Amino acid sequence: MKTCLTFCLLLMAACMDDLPADDIYVSCLTNKSVVRLSGEKASTFATSEVMILGMAADRSGNIYLSDTARNTIFEYKAVNGVLSDTPVVFASNLHGPMNLAFDPQGNLYEIESTDVINRFKYSKGHLSSEPGLFIDPSPDHANLKENRQPCYLAFDRRGNLYVSISIGGILKFSRSSSGLSKMPDKRPFSTVSRARQMAFDGKGNLFTANHLAGEICVYKFPNSDAGLSGTPEIFATGNGLDAPAGVGFDSEGNLYITNWGYNSGSDVLKYPNTDGVLSHTPVIWGPKFLCPILVWCEKPPPLPVPPKPKVYPQVQVPPPATPLTQPAQFYD
Repeated sequence: MKTCLTFCLLLMAACMDDLPADDIYVSCLTNKSVVRLSGEKASTFATSEVMILGMAADRSGNIYLSDTARNTIFEYKAVNGVLSDTPVVFASNLHGPMNLAFDPQGNLYEIESTDVINRFKYSKGHLSSEPGLFIDPSPDHANLKENRQPCYLAFDRRGNLYVSISIGGILKFSRSSSGLSKMPDKRPFSTVSRARQMAFDGKGNLFTANHLAGEICVYKFPNSDAGLSGTPEIFATGNGLDAPAGVGFDSEGNLYITNWGYNSGSDVLKYPNTDGVLSHTPVIWGPKFLCPILVWCEKPPPLPVPPKPKVYPQVQVPPPATPLTQPAQFYD
C-alpha cells in the first residue's frame, strides 16, 4: 500500500504543470488520508482510521484537523511561518467531529456526527479548547435531525453561518448586532439537494457541490448592500463532473473540485482563474486520487469587505417665513 501511494504521489508531482501558489490539501476516502501538495512536493499530511472531513486555519496560520475516528481535533502549530509536521491534541473526547470553520471573530465551529454544532471561543488572543454547545438537534432544530445530518460549514465576511445538510439544501444562521442566531432563518437559504462542501471566492460568491446532480452551483453576491442571493446558478456540469464533493479556492482565485467520478474515475478538477475570470472548463489536476471527498486550500482568497450602508444627504428645509408684526396698511 505504501509503495502504491508513494508512486501515486510522485506521479502527481510530475504531472502538474500548473502548480498552485500555496499548499493544497486533498482528503481521500479510500486510503483515509490527507495528501498535501506544496509546489512540486506531494506528501501524506495525515491519516485516520475512518476519514477526515474538516480542516481550518486560524489567524496565526495554525491548522486544525478533525479526526472522526479518534474523536479528536488536532492542531498543527505554525512557528515563524513554518508549519509543524507533528500535531498536538487541541480538543478530545468529542463525538465524531466532522467539518470545521472559523468565523470572522476567530471562533472555531465544529459539526459532530450527532448533529451537534460546537463553538470554541476566541478571546484576548487565545482560542479555548473547551467546546461550548452552539446548536443541539432539539425539536426546534428538526431540520438538522434524522437523515438531514449537517455536513459542512462556511462563514461569509459578515459572519453569517451557512450549514449544508445531507438532504434538504443549505441553512443560514444570520448574525445581528446581538450575535449569531442559534436558529436558522425561517426559509432555507437553498433547497439544493445533496449540497456538500462550500467555499467563497474573492468576490463573495458562494460555491457548493451538488453531489447528487453532478453540478457546481454558485450563489451570487450582488454589488450592493443586499445579501447573498439564495437562488443558485449552475456554474459547471458535465466535462467529466460526475459526483462532486469538495470545493476550494486558492489565493489566486483558482477553483478546485474533488470529483468521485463514478463514470470517469476520481479526479481533482481545476477551474483556472485568468485575470479575474473563472473558466467554466476544467482541467484534471494531477492523476487519479482514491475517492477524494474534501479539498482545502491553505490560503483562500480574502473575502470582500461588506459594503457600508448608504448615507443619504439630509435635505435642508428652509425655516418658516417670519409672520408680519404690523397690521397691513391700505391706501385710498
